[in-house]
Amino acid sequence: MKKTIIPFSILAIFAGLLPQITHAQTAVTVYGWVDIGYVGETGKDWRMDENDSNAFGIKGTEDLGGGNKATFDIQTRFTLQNGELESSEGVEWEGASNMGLAGHWGSLRFGRMNEVPTETFRVLDPLNQDGAASMLRSSQRSVRIGNTVRYDSPVWNGLYLRASYSLGEDGHHAEPGSASKAGADNDGYAASLRYDRGPLFLLGSWSRRADSNDSYMWNLGGAYAFGPVRFSLGYERTRDKGWKNGGYSNHALAAQYGGTEGITSRQDSWIAGLKWTVGQGTVDAFFNYVRLKDADVAGTSASLSDDSARKYGLGYTYNLSKRTQVYTRVSYIDFGSGSMAAYYRGTGLDNENVTTFQLGMFHKF
Repeated sequence: MKKTIIPFSILAIFAGLLPQITHAQTAVTVYGWVDIGYVGETGKDWRMDENDSNAFGIKGTEDLGGGNKATFDIQTRFTLQNGELESSEGVEWEGASNMGLAGHWGSLRFGRMNEVPTETFRVLDPLNQDGAASMLRSSQRSVRIGNTVRYDSPVWNGLYLRASYSLGEDGHHAEPGSASKAGADNDGYAASLRYDRGPLFLLGSWSRRADSNDSYMWNLGGAYAFGPVRFSLGYERTRDKGWKNGGYSNHALAAQYGGTEGITSRQDSWIAGLKWTVGQGTVDAFFNYVRLKDADVAGTSASLSDDSARKYGLGYTYNLSKRTQVYTRVSYIDFGSGSMAAYYRGTGLDNENVTTFQLGMFHKF
């Protein structure tokens, strides 16, 4: 009950202050989106689900003069089918909770926000790594991260920089069962460089995730548009070093083999995509190849053989208006073995071939 009351109590306070804030030359915006549909997967029952996590947020700016402004953004995530909060490890404002400064020099934010890699490699996937039918995600793909300071540069002739630094846990004051218990209480940082001008788009990024025993990932890629058709190509390498809280997939596989400290592994991922605008709709297609190498379950004698997975995806989105869409997706995964399937799907779901269907509706406000 408390998880439901707290966020909307805060919203009520903001609503009461809104006229006063606006008068003080502060612009406040209420925003968000809702997404609902059905998903069917091999080995699972049909379920009502979303393609993009539903969000409700409030953001604002205050003019400080000289081209500078103060900023804030708070955003909660929820599931539309049952109204429950989509809380990650007890986080109420899961989508964002940050404030900062911005100006002609760029922007600086403090708090919880998107990880830099989240806004980098995913754009090469025509389905934006959203939903069950999109490309396979890296074990270090966590979307958002807290205790972070992030800088976004202005755009210089299509070129711009993003960089962040995240504090890790203090090993001297760690709670039982935390990441630092496994000696993984390192700070994290990330940087990406992107070029986006005309038909050409290029990117590159590197990150070390906080509390990960210095696990890291890097990627390179680009895209080129020929009129209504856009082709994309990218490569990403992920190196996991046995961190205890190594994501939902690593942790599940470690549990299956009796490990307590996660997986040490190397993941190599390639993505080739196509986005084709046809009238009021868009056709999306991709091929994703992932190679798992040097995988061992930390804390055990188990060793996994090198393996791979291939995923094919096809989707169509029709724009009913500028803010409302209907969409359909289908994908097929060919896992090399049951262990590879468990790495991405968790224990008890060792299907080597998985077909996914998705149908839904999206509205942005």
